[in-house]
Amino acid sequence: MLLITRRTAALALCLAANLCLAQAVAPPASSVRLRGTVQSVAPGLLTVKARGGEVIELVMPDKLAVPSGRTLRLKYKDGERAIVVPPDAPIVTFRPGDRSLLVPGASVSLTAQVTDGKPTISRISAGRNGFALPY
Repeated sequence: MLLITRRTAALALCLAANLCLAQAVAPPASSVRLRGTVQSVAPGLLTVKARGGEVIELVMPDKLAVPSGRTLRLKYKDGERAIVVPPDAPIVTFRPGDRSLLVPGASVSLTAQVTDGKPTISRISAGRNGFALPY
């Protein structure tokens, strides 16, 4: 009877250890990109109205980094670098489009791969109303 109790305890301990390990290596929650307009700011809280109209309250950690003015700080494994964005730098925003944007002379950026022996577009961005893409 004592042997069964020890085996049961060992099995329970192994199961508990596996559960803890599974939780420790679980992938982090996926990130979501959000664009919108700041509605309000409170200590530790930012409220944003997304482009789609929904209002979302977000926790703002104390150590949250924000680029100041035209200076962007890039952090690398071995250091960091400050980059100043010039005042004439183009600011690009993406919007859904359709094939009507694909006209002769339109600026495009695309990704393609070979499918059935032919280069095939898998993703494309196009400038609207003569806008030249900066990338």
